Amino acid sequence: MMTRMLLLLLLLSVTQPSMSFSYMIEITEKELQENLATMMPLEKTKMFIKVTLTHPMVELLEGDDRINFSSNIHVLLPGSIKGTGRSRLRGTLTYDPNKGEFFFKDPHIIDLDVDQIPPKYLPQVKIAAQKVASILFAIHPIYTLKNDTLKHRLARSMLRSVVVKNEKLLLSMSVL
Repeated sequence: MMTRMLLLLLLLSVTQPSMSFSYMIEITEKELQENLATMMPLEKTKMFIKVTLTHPMVELLEGDDRINFSSNIHVLLPGSIKGTGRSRLRGTLTYDPNKGEFFFKDPHIIDLDVDQIPPKYLPQVKIAAQKVASILFAIHPIYTLKNDTLKHRLARSMLRSVVVKNEKLLLSMSVL
């Protein structure tokens, strides 16, 4: 009897550390887009160029830690030169565990098409738009974990990884 108890205690002590509870939270492109839509329009003036971003579209890139973000862009240059078009940015996600917020970090413009702007101004428009995006996305999270669900409260402190799969962000959490 005593040997059985010791064997049971030994088994429990060996298997206990390897046991863990893990689960996933899925965030879809649509959810990210809906969150971004509530922030729009994003508007800022940089280098005397006013840039306004509207109508966001999110593209999650499988197998990549970066995401694409495209939006309509409205530009106002000195001299009342106006242009409209489409911009596409690529950046990474960062997570702030204290606030449970995800940010679009290091956005780089990979495509910019603006009508009615003279070609000689496009490089300055691109630089200004990229700076505006960097500033705005540094202060506006693209997704916030809710504090009203148990999964989201646990995820705030136990997030282990974020991967993109099947056009969804998969947040992996584990509890020892």
